[in-house]
Order: sequence, then structure tokens, then C-alpha cells
Amino acid sequence: MENGMNQDLSKGIISFVGWGTGATLPGRHPERIEDPHLKHQVLAVISQADEEKPGDQDLWVWAAWVGEKLSSTHPEISQDAIEAIIALITFEWR
Repeated sequence: MENGMNQDLSKGIISFVGWGTGATLPGRHPERIEDPHLKHQVLAVISQADEEKPGDQDLWVWAAWVGEKLSSTHPEISQDAIEAIIALITFEWR
């Protein structure tokens, strides 16, 4: 970890989602992560985002709240990884 940032976890999340990697749409791609320990860590973070439901609030307000919550809970994750998770959950809830 550099400066408290876990680059492997952040890159794993981005790869899992496909955000910023040339993929047209965000998705769930566990096959992109070869290391079983890293895959487990990525899936654990994604599952925390999945636990949150937008209810009747605006999708973008909810997504921003989820991003803030994940940033607070996981300060070791880069902002790019948080944005990848937001892209995934908002795409799936549209």
C-alpha cells in the first residue's frame, strides 16, 4: 500500500467493473481477476455497495451517498475505483 492506498484492490475493482478500460458498459467480470485473494476482496467491497438500495430517492443522489459511504469505509480505495462502483450500481438500477 502506498500512502494508505491499496492500488491492487483499486485496480481490481476497476478491472472487475470494466470502467475506464475500454468497455462500453460497466458490468461484473470476476474472470478478469486471477488472484483468488484479490477477487475475494473486490467481491466483498462490491457486495457492500450491493447492500444499499436507492429506494425512492433520486438515483444520482443515492449513488453519491453510496460513493461517500464506501470512501469513508474503505479509504484505501482510489477515487477511480469508487467511480467504477458508482457506474456499476447506477447502470444496474436504471
